[in-house]
Amino acid sequence: MRGRVRGISGAVLVGGESRRMGRDKAMLSVDGQPLVQHVVGVLREVVDEVLLVGTGAERYGWLDARIVDDLIPGAGPLGGIHTALSSASRSRCLVVACDMPFLNLGLLRYMLQEAVGWDVVVPRSRGRLEPLHSVYARSCLRPIERMLENGELCPLDLFPRVSVRYLETQEVERLDPRRLSFVNLNTPDDLVLTRALGGASEWDDVDKEIELPTDRHPTRGTPLPARLDRRLFSAFTGITHSRKESMRNHLGGKA
Repeated sequence: MRGRVRGISGAVLVGGESRRMGRDKAMLSVDGQPLVQHVVGVLREVVDEVLLVGTGAERYGWLDARIVDDLIPGAGPLGGIHTALSSASRSRCLVVACDMPFLNLGLLRYMLQEAVGWDVVVPRSRGRLEPLHSVYARSCLRPIERMLENGELCPLDLFPRVSVRYLETQEVERLDPRRLSFVNLNTPDDLVLTRALGGASEWDDVDKEIELPTDRHPTRGTPLPARLDRRLFSAFTGITHSRKESMRNHLGGKA
């Protein structure tokens, strides 16, 4: 199958602070373009619309994507998934992180095809689930909101509460034999690994950072109005700082 899968949105989560990288990993250079631009370009090949989701997402407003600020700042990747599903114009949303340089079109299209009849489609790679390379239906919104109200921020804890189509390792390897789709860039050491895995000239400058353009698209650079559930926001912000930090540490994934 080639081309876009109709009726599905895509979301790139850009709300991380890149603390372990020490610089904005979304702006790392891949073949002379920012990594986030590369990721948006891949999603544009397979979905109807692309959203950039996260606090401060407007700094990437020059990209061909809708800009959506986090509806609940500080809620981590689960909050990003919640914002994506709340803001997408389609009933399903392919969610990926902004720091995944080896996204595979064949695997993404296969996941989108498998989404019918399920709340979530998530790959499993050698026993590890990949919640930031998954397809979510809008039916996940209420379970996610209940989790956020209780201060539960780990996306993996959503799966027992909804219907999930798990893509097993054998299915993944049929389309992505080296499972490179799930490589993400969190630390400077990851840059070295990425260059070795890429094995091509376009990765020679992956450790360089591109400066943000100074002129932004007049509409794409404007965040959408936050459709914020005040009760949910109050419930989340009422959680103690130590509780929130504990949940963030439990995530242990994307920075």
